[in-house]
Amino acid sequence: MTPMPGKNADLLVIGGGASGLFAAVHAARRGLKTVVLESGPAVGRKILASGNGRCNLTNVNAAPDRYCGDRAFVAEVLRGFSGRDAISFFKSLGVMMVEEEGGRIFPRTDKSSAVLTPLSLAAAQAGVEILTGSKVRHIAKNNGGYSVATENGNSHGAKNILLACGSPAAPGLGGSASGFELAKSLGHVITPYAPALVPLCIKEKGAARLAGTRARARLRGLKGETEICASRGEILFTPYGLSGPAALNISGPCALVLRDGRAFCELDLFPELAEDEFALFFKARLEALGGRPWKHFLSGMLPENTANLLMDMAGIDKNAVAREAGRNSMQTFTRLCRAWRLEIASTRPIAEAMTVAGGVNTGQVNAATMESRNSKGLYFAGEILEPAGESGGFNLQFAWASGFIAGNSCKA
Repeated sequence: MTPMPGKNADLLVIGGGASGLFAAVHAARRGLKTVVLESGPAVGRKILASGNGRCNLTNVNAAPDRYCGDRAFVAEVLRGFSGRDAISFFKSLGVMMVEEEGGRIFPRTDKSSAVLTPLSLAAAQAGVEILTGSKVRHIAKNNGGYSVATENGNSHGAKNILLACGSPAAPGLGGSASGFELAKSLGHVITPYAPALVPLCIKEKGAARLAGTRARARLRGLKGETEICASRGEILFTPYGLSGPAALNISGPCALVLRDGRAFCELDLFPELAEDEFALFFKARLEALGGRPWKHFLSGMLPENTANLLMDMAGIDKNAVAREAGRNSMQTFTRLCRAWRLEIASTRPIAEAMTVAGGVNTGQVNAATMESRNSKGLYFAGEILEPAGESGGFNLQFAWASGFIAGNSCKA
């Protein structure tokens, strides 16, 4: 839609992503004149890209412990609009959905357009006006609300402003720090941020021997000996380090630690077994198969390349008889199976991140309304706020929930 000058509204939504569109629909349905200012050529570009184009639109297990940041804030937001509420809403728009492993919800078509198109149609039906190519340059408070200037020379006024303009992650999809700068100009603190949901670069070069190998594992993020986060699921070894859902999930908290110090990750390659169960399993395996050379003893237990790497790290000759290994070598090998520690050198660049950990300080935002505690009529929603969720639909759920609350809280 071609931008037009002089738009006045009850609500100006800065950003046409998931949270902004969702808020706009609900505000407009309440009779508020609602205008969305989108900097890019089209709305919802991150929605289209989410879930590798399939759009993991929510998760029935959405809970505060699946987020880093202010979990009390997240808890109140999710109480206001749950994963089940999101399913009901999109069902009302005609979206058919399926539930997959871990409570992940996808459109039945496996196409993200099946989410964005009905949401855009709902916005149009509610009377939302969308102005693309409208990057906001400046926001100023005035007696009646706010005035907004865009880089294309247009000026807009509104009683309420919703900052839903995302984060610097994924600049190819419109991500930038402009929302943070706008928030700062209006008196809000931006907590230090770092890439989240992004692959990890590992210092130990030996792990690159496993590039292309996938594993089911539990991955702990560590600051010294202190666990700061953990995730269980698939990991993918890469030439530079670790990717896959479990690695992505711990990346945000670990990236924040890396700003000021060292961070480590610890892999448990047998997460389905408790420590005592693994000890009994390994003892029984030695009794039954311990006469084999190590290279055959580990067959069926670990991928060959993984077994070879761990044997090298433990100082084990793969042609030696398994049960004849020295006590120290045996202990080192079993420890590597359950607690293989790797130092994190960095994350991949923010351009490769799906979101960031950090952003607008939630202490300055009322979770019950999403309104600023500093400026009446100023609201926030979505990725611009400091919480960051795990992969699996949690970030879109936070976007829907915060957008729902903001859209239903702003006043005409």
